Parts: sequence; C-alpha cells; structure tokens
Amino acid sequence: MQRTISDNGESGYLENVTEPVSSEFTRVETLHNGEVTVTSCAVRYGRRYFLKSLRREVAGESMYRQMLGKEFNILMRLSHPAVVQPVGFEDVPPLGTCIVTEWIDGVTLDRWLEERPGRDAQRRVVLQLLDAVEHVHSCGVVHRDIKPANVMVTGNGAGVKLIDFGLADTAAHVTLKQPAGTAGYMAPEQRQGRVADPRNDIYSLGAVMRQMDLGRAWQRVAVRCLLPADERPQDVNALREALLATDRLKRRLTRAAAIAVVCMLSVAVALLAADTLQRRHDNMRLAAEGDSLRAAVTRLTSQQTDQRRSLRVMTDSLHAAIAVNDTLRLAEQRRSDHERLKAQAVEQGKRLVDKAMASSAIVRQLDTLSCVLYIDRNYDKQFIVSSNQINEYVATLDAGLGESDRSEINNLLTQYLYDKWINPIKNRILQIPALPNQR
Repeated sequence: MQRTISDNGESGYLENVTEPVSSEFTRVETLHNGEVTVTSCAVRYGRRYFLKSLRREVAGESMYRQMLGKEFNILMRLSHPAVVQPVGFEDVPPLGTCIVTEWIDGVTLDRWLEERPGRDAQRRVVLQLLDAVEHVHSCGVVHRDIKPANVMVTGNGAGVKLIDFGLADTAAHVTLKQPAGTAGYMAPEQRQGRVADPRNDIYSLGAVMRQMDLGRAWQRVAVRCLLPADERPQDVNALREALLATDRLKRRLTRAAAIAVVCMLSVAVALLAADTLQRRHDNMRLAAEGDSLRAAVTRLTSQQTDQRRSLRVMTDSLHAAIAVNDTLRLAEQRRSDHERLKAQAVEQGKRLVDKAMASSAIVRQLDTLSCVLYIDRNYDKQFIVSSNQINEYVATLDAGLGESDRSEINNLLTQYLYDKWINPIKNRILQIPALPNQR
C-alpha cells in the first residue's frame, strides 16, 4: 500500500501497488545456460532462491536426471555455514525438475580478487574455504570442481560459500563414475577416471591459492598441493597446519630478533653505567669495582655468546628454508616443462590424425553419395588404421614421458579422433537416405 496526495490536498491511498506474496515461484529469471543444465533465480514468499534444472534437450534422458538427483542427495548430506544450503528438489514450471538452494548475495572469488582485497582478507577467505572443504570431506564427499567460479564471497570478504556440486562424488554412489573437473584446477589423477579422492580437492585448493596474494610462505605451501598425490598434504587439516606453521615461524623469528636487540641494548647500558661508576669512585674502591665490572662483563660476554649461537641456529634454519624453496621452484619448473612436452605431443598427434583422416576414402565419398547402400561397409577399418597410427605415434614419443603420460596422450588423441572425425562421419551417414525397399 502506498500513500499519495490528491488534487484537493487530502491524503489518499493506492491499493494493490505491491506484488502479492505467492507460494509458487515467480519472477523466474535465467542466469546461465550450460551444455546440460540451466541456472535461474526465482522468488517465493518474497524471498529469492537459486534453481538448477536440465536443458529441455536432455531433460528426458535418464542419465542426466540421475546426475541431477545425485547432486541433490549429496547436498542434503552437508550442513555448514560455508556450504550452499539445499531447500528442495521439486518441479518448477516451466523449468521442470529443479534443485532449489538458498540465494547467495555475493560475488565469485575471481570477481572479488579483481577488487584487489588486502592480503589478510584473502587469507581469511582461504581459511573459511578450508573449513568448508573439510566439512565436505568429513561427510564422505569429494567436490572435484573447486575453482574461483565455484566459490562465492559475501559481505566484502566476511563470508565464503562453496557452490556447484554437480561433479561431486562419494564412495556410496556406484554409478555415474567418470573423469570430471576443470582444466587448470583438476588434479592429474582425475583424468584417469579413478575413484574420487579427497586429495583431488587438495590439488584444486592449491591451484586456487596460487592465484591469490597470500605471501611467499603460503604460496610455498600452495605449490606443495600441486605435487603428485602422495606428496601433497593428505587432508585439509594438514594443509591448514602447514599454512599456520609458516605464521608461527615468522612470529618466533621476530620475537628472537627483538630479544637480541634488547639484550644488546642492555649490554650497552650496563657498560656505560660501569664506566660512569669507575670515574666517580676513588682509587681504593676502583679496584673492587673493577673486579665486579669484569665479572659483569664476563657474564654479559657469555650471554652474547649464547645469543650468537641462537642467531646462528636461526640463520641455518633460514638457509634450510631457502633451500627448500629452491627445490620446490625447480620441481615446479620440471613439472611445467613436462606439461609443455605433453601439450606439444598432443598437438603433433592431432595433426597426424587430421592428415590421416583427411586423406581417407570415406571422407571424400560422403558429400557425393545419395544412398547409404553405396558406402563401403569396411569404412570402420579406416578408423582402426587411425587408432593404430595413434598407438604407433605414442610409442615414438620422447623418453621423458612416462607410461601414464603416454596413456593420457593416447586417450586425448583417441577422443579427438572420435569428436572431430568418427562421430561427425557417423552422423553424416545417418543423414544419407536409404532406398525405399531398405526402410
């Protein structure tokens, strides 16, 4: 209801000028159209909610419906302030079956980082994200797609919400097992389609932290998260302890330096006082005071010796830390060179596949055929030849690539062969008409 002023100066009221509160979802607005899912926002009982549904093209397929149901079941296991909270799993016209979750008033982590927040704020966000992931793991769930776009930051850095469990998995789910993740944040072992492991998320957390301004000490811990699975922190608590340990070491070094300065000032003051006393005392007391002063100097010298020993220990610790940092940097360089070598091998393999398929008879025939009967029924052999060529090519790769690397390159090239050539060729064959008596 809104108050107004009428022409005669008297106050009046307009009725029904606000939107009525409804038990149904209204003001449905599409936020993003993905390959499989659609994300929307809507209002019910005056409150906004986040809705996730399937695209119409795949809404009737059982596999995708099961995937949506699996995501909701996983969300229902979780209850943590830093994890998005589910509201329901219901039909919402015209979207169809939807996962309904709370509406999060904030921005994604990558958008938040564009505002250049302070280092302390970024560290607080990391620790809240660790709390969220630790809760997820405690419930037997592995997120498998931790990245800045799936982390919401609310209240200008005061809160964190982990979202989008579409690729999450648990040991309890025995179906819909497949490689999943986002390039740049996905652990290498996820590409092999293995059972989901919490250390997959440790790798992703390290990749996220590498993009943030957390200081050198925290960045060294982030690099450790990108090592092979057995060399990473084995759980979130170990990762958190590694981060906090760097802060404790820094505080200890600062405290030790302060103590050393105080001790040196104390020595200087004591020496000055002793010198003043020597000048004021008479000759008879000078000898006795001299003895006392020499004893004090001896004690102070002993203290200085102990302090120098402590400083040497701290210096050795710093040198050791620098050596560790150099080792990590060298390991990162080797990993980068290794990844570049794999990428070059994949690109060269793709060119070999394209050359082999472009020269095949089936490619030249498809655009000229008017009947599927004229297709050479042995065209599948051409695909086998291409697969064999891939195997031969992989066998000749640089000796620096291990068996797992060769297997990964073989899988990528085989997938490329099917995506670019075999599947389009088969789809084209399905479009070539058959003779009437063949239908």
